[in-house]
Amino acid sequence: MRTTLLMIFALLVLGCSTSVDEGAMSYSPAAPELDQALTLSFHPEHSVSALAESENVQLRFTLLAGDGSLHSEAMPMDKNGARWQVSFTPSDLIDDPALLVFAFVDGEDLELFDNNQGQSWKILLYKDGVVAPGANFQNYRLLQGQERLADILSFPRDRDGAGEFVDLELAAHPENFRAQREKWLKELDDYGDDAPDSLMRHIDVELGKRLAGWPEWDELPSDIVDMLDLYWKIDRQEAMKNLRASMLHHFQGSDAAREILHYKAMHEANMEIRVEQLQNLHRIYPDWEGANNDRGYIIYWALGAMNNMEKAMEVVDSGLPIEPGFANYLAQRFMGLADDERASALLDQSLTLLTEAEWSPEGILSQAEWARDNGEAAAAAHFTLAQLRIKQGLGRDALPHLTRIVDEFPDFADAEVYRELIGIQTRMERVEDARANYEKLARVAELSPVELKGWKDIYEGDQPFVAHMAQVQQKSRDEAWAAYDKHALNWAAPGAIFSDMDGVSLGLEELAGKVVLLDFWATWCGPCKMALPGIDKMVPEFVEGGDFVVIPANTWERVSGDERKAAAEATWAELGLSLPIYFDKTRDEGRPAVEAFGVSGIPTSFLIGKDGKILFKTIGYGGEAGELELKYKIEWALSK
Repeated sequence: MRTTLLMIFALLVLGCSTSVDEGAMSYSPAAPELDQALTLSFHPEHSVSALAESENVQLRFTLLAGDGSLHSEAMPMDKNGARWQVSFTPSDLIDDPALLVFAFVDGEDLELFDNNQGQSWKILLYKDGVVAPGANFQNYRLLQGQERLADILSFPRDRDGAGEFVDLELAAHPENFRAQREKWLKELDDYGDDAPDSLMRHIDVELGKRLAGWPEWDELPSDIVDMLDLYWKIDRQEAMKNLRASMLHHFQGSDAAREILHYKAMHEANMEIRVEQLQNLHRIYPDWEGANNDRGYIIYWALGAMNNMEKAMEVVDSGLPIEPGFANYLAQRFMGLADDERASALLDQSLTLLTEAEWSPEGILSQAEWARDNGEAAAAAHFTLAQLRIKQGLGRDALPHLTRIVDEFPDFADAEVYRELIGIQTRMERVEDARANYEKLARVAELSPVELKGWKDIYEGDQPFVAHMAQVQQKSRDEAWAAYDKHALNWAAPGAIFSDMDGVSLGLEELAGKVVLLDFWATWCGPCKMALPGIDKMVPEFVEGGDFVVIPANTWERVSGDERKAAAEATWAELGLSLPIYFDKTRDEGRPAVEAFGVSGIPTSFLIGKDGKILFKTIGYGGEAGELELKYKIEWALSK
């Protein structure tokens, strides 16, 4: 009752205002109806980001429907006096929109943005004067981490706060079964193995009501998989199996039936049965859009857990398309097995798929973001093809693939690309080209003594080589620093406390006046373990001055207590690290730092300035280029 009254009060307050102002962002009307024009404004004078200086501001947004479907794009904004504005009608873009999630970006520089200091902005949409069905539920899914949006629109996980939105959803729309299901699941999880029989019976009765008369339905509802899954949670497995079999027979060929079959296959514990069920699924639904990804999983499992090369070859030899990310990985596996023919076929097929692919707004990426990801996948396929040709002793055939990466996808031309190019061009005595690529290599990686000698051997010019090399590196650093002046986030860092191996606490507030590198990692995370040695290597250079501190914060571990400490120590020994080890709190110890910082995946690192503001957030492992960039960023931060 209290929740319902609070919601009604909130609606009355919103109904009395014509617009909402949150500093750098405002919108009107305050309670926009689905079929009503919505005007959003960006106010540069109130922004903490360098977007305030942009001459090309876009609204980057995703609309979520109540059923979870998406519409994502970037929309140009018009300058109106000191502010930027854009208007559109949500229902013109997607059926039954419920929630708008957005940020503001520079149309020519996607790294220049204002997204409410890492939170993004959200607007609940209305239908007939009340919050649209599913709006609060999609809020719940965002905070739970169930709904993934592009990084610029991501939200910190807040499972405790998410529960409030499920309550609000059910108060306004008690018929929303998916919201009810999530509430039941949370109750069951809270009880663990001691869930009371009364709760189990209640769920069983409500499920029975929901499914009563299903043979008379014209089609299966989209949430049927969620409903059937609840039977597992209340120990009614046989009832679920019987009901599922009857529904599949009655509604064979429908989309919902396919979803049930897919869920059944992906949750099968026996790997061989899982693969067989997925293959049968694709025979029934050959044109299903998710089949490309599933075929990648089938081969991945066949080569890994099943150790069944014949099964992997069967799928590859079918000629059916495989998701390019999987195909590139599998091509590398086949190269290692000296099966160059299949590796080449997979890569050629990937490049064809990527060339023919078209952007759709029904996803999490804007067109520019999609083009970036598509280009990254194409660059990876070209590089693997180049490696294959080099392995075969066909360096001249590898050259077009490498030069295409540099010319068409320069953002993804990393140190490995330039090293392969330099090697081929040097052997072909294309000295001028090799010399130019040495300079590009020096901008993305620290050169080894052998590479420095190679560059020096082909260097020509009046200026001494050492001075020229220093000039190239200084230019790279100067350009990087200029970009940092423009792209620094300047978000206020949340308070956080960590503990070391002895249980001694360290709070961020204790480090005022120092530059802090906070890196979240876990022992089971492969990319985390790839990133940590690079951090460890550069630390001595900066720590000696006393103004720099590194906090490698262990989080999201699957073990706790002494077992967690032992796992962390084993990882340190495995990697040969000298860094101190720190631990984020677990959920039962209070809100962990990983949630306070809005981390949705690891590794994620934050560079915090002397004034306690987050300067940069980095997700994933960026290889040698990422390590050099981090070094430049630390130097820049220390200079402030």
